[in-house]
Amino acid sequence: MGLASAKPLGAVRWGWKGCREVCGLAAIILLMLLTVAQALAAPPKRIVSINVCADQLVQMLAPKESVQALSFLAGDPQMSVMADQAAGYLLIRGLAEEVLPLEADLVIAGVYSTPATVALMRRLGQRIETLPMTNDLDGIRENVRLVADWLGQEAEGQRIIADFDARLADVAKTGDAQPPTAIIYYVNSLAAGRGTLADTVLTAAGFRNLAAEQGIEGEGFLPLERIITEPPGLIVLGNGIEHYRSITADNLRHPALHRLFERVPHVVLAQALLMCDTPHIIEAIESLAAARAAMPARQTSVAP
Repeated sequence: MGLASAKPLGAVRWGWKGCREVCGLAAIILLMLLTVAQALAAPPKRIVSINVCADQLVQMLAPKESVQALSFLAGDPQMSVMADQAAGYLLIRGLAEEVLPLEADLVIAGVYSTPATVALMRRLGQRIETLPMTNDLDGIRENVRLVADWLGQEAEGQRIIADFDARLADVAKTGDAQPPTAIIYYVNSLAAGRGTLADTVLTAAGFRNLAAEQGIEGEGFLPLERIITEPPGLIVLGNGIEHYRSITADNLRHPALHRLFERVPHVVLAQALLMCDTPHIIEAIESLAAARAAMPARQTSVAP
């Protein structure tokens, strides 16, 4: 047999029967791949959150019947603005022995959530996503988009962002040409400085953050004496005194501070409003904008 008339090796070995078997196997593999792709694209049906800020985004975005559990802080009104809506959810501490039996197809953790649980879930090949932390408005929008994408609720995420932006725009319309000063003051004589979520809230509400202007980065110590001698236009208490019985809140109970309240406007924000970087901070922004509108003479500061 000459080379010109020789059959290709594949044609000799395979024939019609062999080709049919190979094609059938290829079809099975393709079908399996399509099934896996569809499963990955389908919205998760068994969601677990082990972070209080992720809890709120899950509550906002996911159907309740698809949520297996939230963190135990979801039910604490000092930590979550949606605590009154946490009834009916299983609340857990994020321990591996709590999470694994739930057979979740999506677990959402925070940056600092129970590291042992997160590491174990990853070793077992379970799907676990980490919600980033942010201190600005763009980061809040991005986190909504991110969680909405994980949950397969993109349209609802866009609706939440649109509502958030519309309310922000309404607040911006009421801004002053010369924004008044304000501070957000906590227990232990801490004030919210530059780079904090509270700083973002003050700016969006139409204030200048006096603590940031005095050089405080993050949450830093601000002596009560300085507030009394250099008072801002508005004092915002970031903690309600009634929730603290320890000496950590002595600065908020001090008679000198309460005498200052007689001549300097002040408001109390619910602690939970500033705990998480979610669209719920619009409630804090609107509350502070209303306080700004009510300030006499729109003072930028108050003479001591």
